[in-house]
Amino acid sequence: MPLMVLTNNVFAAHGGIIKGTDLKYLRKVEKNDKIAIEALIWCDPVLFLTFIEADFLFYNNNLSEFLKYIDAKFFVRGDEYVTLGYLIYKEKCLTIFSFIMYKEMGNGSILVAKADKKNKLCK
Repeated sequence: MPLMVLTNNVFAAHGGIIKGTDLKYLRKVEKNDKIAIEALIWCDPVLFLTFIEADFLFYNNNLSEFLKYIDAKFFVRGDEYVTLGYLIYKEKCLTIFSFIMYKEMGNGSILVAKADKKNKLCK
């Protein structure tokens, strides 16, 4: 399974983004690049105001900048448990949580996601 993928203006990774980077950098990420790997696997969006500045949290402005730098419109990710099995963050980031062990906790359905003509995520 790839660490990340960029296709049809959609970037996908297990966790998150690498803040302040561009496509040239992403193409050169190696398996020993601990900071890049941790961000791509574990970085989560900030869903509510927090007083903790963690290295592996990203805000809307980080996401917008990242998508602009890599010429993408959307980010699709996993990693976080979300009650309904999916969560749309700022109309630019779709979290899909599909771990089978949580199927009895409101996460037992199949999700199909698409973007509308205005490049916004739809349910």
